[in-house]
Amino acid sequence: MAFITNQKGEGSKKLGERLGELMGHADRLDMLVGFFFFSGVKVLYDALKARAGMRMRVLVGMEAEMAMGNLVESLRKEGDNSANAIKDRFFESMRKIVGSSEVDTKAFHDRLDLFVEMLESQRLELRKTRDPNHAKLYVFTMDEESKTVREKIWITGSSNFSEPGLNLRDELNVEIADFGAEDAQKYSDDMWEKAVPLTATEEDRIKLVKLLRDASVAADVT
Repeated sequence: MAFITNQKGEGSKKLGERLGELMGHADRLDMLVGFFFFSGVKVLYDALKARAGMRMRVLVGMEAEMAMGNLVESLRKEGDNSANAIKDRFFESMRKIVGSSEVDTKAFHDRLDLFVEMLESQRLELRKTRDPNHAKLYVFTMDEESKTVREKIWITGSSNFSEPGLNLRDELNVEIADFGAEDAQKYSDDMWEKAVPLTATEEDRIKLVKLLRDASVAADVT
């Protein structure tokens, strides 16, 4: 068991760095996070690009809205919670992210292209929890070579999938390889099965890709 705090100093490690290292030896990554921010893609862009065969299942627990000019997680306490409404609100959140000032425009198109490629090739699957969920869980299924040492490694703690959570802000995360992996995987699988699919059909993937492309173009124009 090891702590990952993002703090500076000898022996300390950033979560983004550690996730990137593990991606280099994994076939699959299951994530449960509050929100899937594009700044997290920025941090892990090189690792994601290098590991073309790795699949990602991302379960998103929260929604996003603009507050004081910043994109933040929001807790929806009432309203339509049908599967279609949840899907529509998530897609709108993604549109806000791409069109917001929070998105760093430098090299953003490259990151967006990778995100789109992962969606189109079904390397990346997205689902949304029906109820708000602020848990953070990263479960790695290791590749055949690495399975001789560990079949799975999991990380849980406070870091969201964002640049501050992965690199910049003091956090407390725990990496565990010696116990609990099967329980962590089962929890992830159970949550996944109960969640609302966002990219399960070709129609939804095309809709999300078009939304992201259109929002990116609109942001460039403005």
